[in-house]
Amino acid sequence: MTRALLEGYGRAKRSCVNSQGALHMWTLGDGIFCTRGHGHVGMAAVEALIDYTEQRIVEQSAKLLVFHDWLEVTGYESKARLPLSRWMFEHRASYEVVHVAVRSRLVAMGASVVNLAIGGFLKTHPTVRDVDVEMRRVLGRSGMESRLKIARELLVVAHCSSRPHQ
Repeated sequence: MTRALLEGYGRAKRSCVNSQGALHMWTLGDGIFCTRGHGHVGMAAVEALIDYTEQRIVEQSAKLLVFHDWLEVTGYESKARLPLSRWMFEHRASYEVVHVAVRSRLVAMGASVVNLAIGGFLKTHPTVRDVDVEMRRVLGRSGMESRLKIARELLVVAHCSSRPHQ
């Protein structure tokens, strides 16, 4: 079971997979969702992400908290960045924050450009552990209990099991 970003506990799972790469999506609660990608992200993956996000906006009562593990994303179709940027800008009032782990310089540069275009709510990180820490910090805030569809104990169990053995 994958432990990063509590993927193994996710609900409403969806994937977009092709010969160039994949994007996996799952929810953890009201307006809280995560993704993990690898390979090259094309228009099909961007369209799937937009559709998945739109469903979260319609179904949820809270602003979106989004956590992406894109460390294994090696690149993206340049024509895919503009529709995603435009969509995020048009729906920026629906987001609280987006955290994304990126390794590729190209993907990091694209995320930086998107962040400027959408108003600064996208935060990049060099490791998925950093995104995981941000997720746990946000989910541990007072008042978040009602938004979680997973047991709060899972946050503690998953956090403990992700620590390196001494």
